[in-house]
Parts: sequence; structure tokens; C-alpha cells
Amino acid sequence: MNKQAIGLRALVFALVIVITATGLLSCQNQLAQDSRSSEVYTIRVDSDTVGAAFGPVQYDIGNTYLGEKQYAEAIKAYTSAIRNGYKDFNVYINRGTAYLELGLNSGTIADASTSLDMNITEPKAYQLRGKAYYKAGEYSDAVADFSKAIELAPGNKEDYLGRGIALVQIAEYSRAIEDFVKAISLDPKYPDAFYWRAFVNEKYRQDYVSALDDYTKVINLNGAYVYDAYNGRGETYIKLNEFEKAISDFSVLLGLNPDYWLAYYNRGLCYAGIKQYQKAVNDFQSYLSLDVNNKYGEVQSADYLATYYKPFLEGYIH
Repeated sequence: MNKQAIGLRALVFALVIVITATGLLSCQNQLAQDSRSSEVYTIRVDSDTVGAAFGPVQYDIGNTYLGEKQYAEAIKAYTSAIRNGYKDFNVYINRGTAYLELGLNSGTIADASTSLDMNITEPKAYQLRGKAYYKAGEYSDAVADFSKAIELAPGNKEDYLGRGIALVQIAEYSRAIEDFVKAISLDPKYPDAFYWRAFVNEKYRQDYVSALDDYTKVINLNGAYVYDAYNGRGETYIKLNEFEKAISDFSVLLGLNPDYWLAYYNRGLCYAGIKQYQKAVNDFQSYLSLDVNNKYGEVQSADYLATYYKPFLEGYIH
């Protein structure tokens, strides 16, 4: 049977595209020959493949990388999808998210803005740009974007939290508290909102009772700020001259995270406050070994510690 006869008798020509998790594109091109013969072709599609048909595939590859926290690879895939003509505002939101995770705030702001050019009513884009503005120190712009996100989707607790944190940075403490309260009303077990409300009450409003209550809620909920909550509650106890309780919190914190240098510094202050000077010196020395930049200039060196506390340690001063 010659090739012309085979061509005349061809009954089926099908192209099946299967996308796998690793980004392989398998194309099966079957030419029936008396229902017996077939040929299979395999094409690899990755972040560098050029062609308009591959944009959606590269977008999916980018999403896989983003989910796996491989942010540089995700950016590469999303960029190829865009280059290949993939037109969807979500590709810019997702690439902007990857930029944000890598600390590339200008890239996030640019992508979120492009997304909004495509869909001006997308709250996720305002939230994303608000986060980038916050990280870039543009707090008023962050407040504006979180406010727009809230206007478009008033039920998102993260937008109230984000706006509240930005308001703290521009000393709008009462408004910040209102946002944290709203976030908690949307999710009564939202540890991040409890933490920031405690932080404002402790640092700026001297409402130590409320701060202690909220720090304790964060600890009980075991949220992302649990280490900072132990430290914050300990610092609040210091302000109330309850050094033993503060020492307990800093000790628990150091048991959970031995590299939390501020806890050594704070516990050292507590030991000095109850005249356990050798323990104070030990903690300040541990602090110095971890905080090589010595953010707290009162602790100048190990020699300084030994000299400063020598009269106490030798019993000359009680």
C-alpha cells in the first residue's frame, strides 16, 4: 500500500494536549492506518518556550511554582506567559505577589497597577499594592489602597489589619484600633489583629491591662506573632514592675526561640531590677553575642557589663 493510499484512507487526525505538574506538554498526533499505526510527538514547554499557544500553560506553571514558594521561578514563568500574549489581570497579581515575597516592592507596585489598568474594581490588586507600599515605607499610599480594597470587599479581615498597621506608622492610633476591632469582629480568633491591638495599647496608649489581655489571646491562639506576644507581654509586665512574671515570659520565649536576642536584653533588665546581677550580666552577654549591631547602646560591651555591675556583684552596693 503506497503513501497516497494511506493518505486517502486516513480516518482520524486528533491533537490531545496534556499538561503535567512538571510543565511537560504531551501532544499525541495520531494518523490512523487501517486502525493499526500511530505516531506520538512530545514537546517540552517551560518558562522559555515561545508561542502564543503556550501562554496559558506557562501561567499554570507559574501558579505551581508560586504555591511551592519558588518565587524566582514563578516570576520567570509568569513573565513568559505575558510575553507570549497571555492577557489576564491575575497573571500580574500573581507575579506581583512573587515580587513581594522577594522584597521587590517596585515590581509589585508596577504589576498591581497594571492589573488595575485591566480591572479597576479588583480588590486583590489594591490589597497587594497596599502591602508593597507599606513595605516601601509609603504608609499613606498603603492606607489609601487598603481603604479602596475595603470599599470593594468590606468583609476581608486582612484589609482592615493592613490598613490598621499602616495607620500605626503615621501615628493614627485611634483609627488603627478601630480597624483591629473590625478585623476581630470579622474573625474573633484572629491572632494578628489581637497582637497589633495589644502593641498599640502597650506602646502608645499605656493601656497595659488591655495589652496583657490581648497578648495572652495571641499566645493561646498560637498565631504567627506568638514570639512577639511573649516578648510584648513581658515588656508590659516590666512597665508594671512585675519582674518575676516578665522573667517567666522571657524564659518561655527563649525556650521556644533561643535566638530571640531582645528577650535576653529584657530579661537582663528584670534580673537587674530584682538585684540578681550575675544573671543580668549573663543575659546581657548573651544579648551581645546575638545582636552584633548592639541596637541598645546601653549595653556597650562585655567589659562594660563587668565594670558597671562589679560593685553589685561584689556586694558593695545592694
